Amino acid sequence: MNWIKGNAALGRNIYLILANTLILFSILILCVHIFESWRYSNRTIDFVSRMPSYVRAEYGNLSDSEVNELLTATWNNPNGGFTYDEWVGFKEATRQSKFVNVSEYGVRLNDRTPMQMNSINGAVWVFGGSTTFGYGVADSETIPAKIQKITNQRVINFGRGYFYSAQENLLFERILQAGLRPRTAIFLDGINERCAISVYQLEMRGLFDRVQRPYNWSLRELFGPIDFVIHNRIRRNSLDNNPDNKAEIQKFTCTSFGIEQSLRAVHRKNLLERETLCRQHKIDCKTFVQPFAGVHGVHKDFDILPQKERDFFLQRFDLLKDNWSEFGAIFLVDSLDRRKSHSYVDGVHYSHEASELIAHAIAKHLR
Repeated sequence: MNWIKGNAALGRNIYLILANTLILFSILILCVHIFESWRYSNRTIDFVSRMPSYVRAEYGNLSDSEVNELLTATWNNPNGGFTYDEWVGFKEATRQSKFVNVSEYGVRLNDRTPMQMNSINGAVWVFGGSTTFGYGVADSETIPAKIQKITNQRVINFGRGYFYSAQENLLFERILQAGLRPRTAIFLDGINERCAISVYQLEMRGLFDRVQRPYNWSLRELFGPIDFVIHNRIRRNSLDNNPDNKAEIQKFTCTSFGIEQSLRAVHRKNLLERETLCRQHKIDCKTFVQPFAGVHGVHKDFDILPQKERDFFLQRFDLLKDNWSEFGAIFLVDSLDRRKSHSYVDGVHYSHEASELIAHAIAKHLR
């Protein structure tokens, strides 16, 4: 009898421990869910408090709250920064705000006026990465917006974060295949040049694996909010700091189908493909080489852009400059020389005044 009572008491204790553990776990999941929902809701982050004074000076025309609103719309879009786009990988997510507005087609607007793709015929199209898109500046302060103001020609901003020459070529060709045609196509290239699309590729492989499994449920789903926190950190690292991804972007040797080529050779083929595409469609195309952060223009912040990164940008520029010269690219690397103050709002993105200098340099080459 005592044995039965003892086992019964042990069973109750085990039950209470398991029940309490389950309750605590459920409360933890709920708390994480509530916190992450709040953290990723449409709220403004305090960027200004973390800015060096010389960066804050680049936003001299805006109040602290306006600067935070602008940068929150750029970096903390509640719908995510990118959405899937076939062929080219991804596009900038739709945004509507006071300072940053992006159409459903991933086009950064020059103001808050809605845009339809069938209205871009005969305009100047500008392709490039995040510096073309204008991370860290308002719609009217991007390089394409300033070109539009300087030349009084309509200019369309097709810049997308992380894009490089091969993606720009693909995007350009897809738009042409839709039956649209520019007056002039501009490509602003430089710091993003690499071997292949690397951003979000790990996530895409994971999605393919998951949807092809006979049964899709995963134990990770039970820990949904906690899993989100962990994998969101991994996703951020895969974009910016993940060693494997960074090595893919920063290495100078490319491997495709088991065949190794130099980044220089791959880049040259991208430029040749662009030249052929433009000649085939009889379009006036111009490639411009942008100022490289930490190499061209004044960049005072060695914390956000350390010397190692500056040295790498210089190596990339030196490696590829002959290719650009061969294909008639126009170098803008001295366009910031007349500006003796800090010209960047973060590690690589230009201030609105630096953007205007680059826009003036481009505008000189437009008819």
